[in-house]
Amino acid sequence: MGVIDNFSSEDALTYTLSINIPKAWEKLPPPKTFGEHIRLARMKRGWQVKELARKVRVTPASVIHWEKRGLRPDYSVIRKLKETLPDLASVSPTLIYKDYPAEPKTFGGRLRQRRLGLDLSQKELAQKLGVCLDAVADWEAGRTRGGNKSIQFEKELMQGIDTISL
Repeated sequence: MGVIDNFSSEDALTYTLSINIPKAWEKLPPPKTFGEHIRLARMKRGWQVKELARKVRVTPASVIHWEKRGLRPDYSVIRKLKETLPDLASVSPTLIYKDYPAEPKTFGGRLRQRRLGLDLSQKELAQKLGVCLDAVADWEAGRTRGGNKSIQFEKELMQGIDTISL
């Protein structure tokens, strides 16, 4: 009799082989553009382009344009993307907006920075403040009155923006 003949199922050992196969998104280089951040966040969730497009109510072609061609979504879509893909909330605004004022030195630059930080268009900010679109555009372009009144105006406007609810 050989050894195998005396083998019983009680003597059997169970081995589990665990192979760590990296996920597709783990192989991607660190994202450098907003589109690459969108792609990474989407892939981490295991979503196809069509699924993200459906969730943010855009066409799949739009998602492809953002991810691969560097185009940027509209302000309202950026808000939806951040709600749908919370990983995007930590992406630097300088990647999201092509002309984001990193260190604004003017009232217009500070206003634009605050507005973009809220993912608002000029039109949306104007509506929330109860002013016309031209006023917001003029303020951001530096076409405002000078003097001591404008310093007080800037403070009051920025405080008003801080109270805006999205």
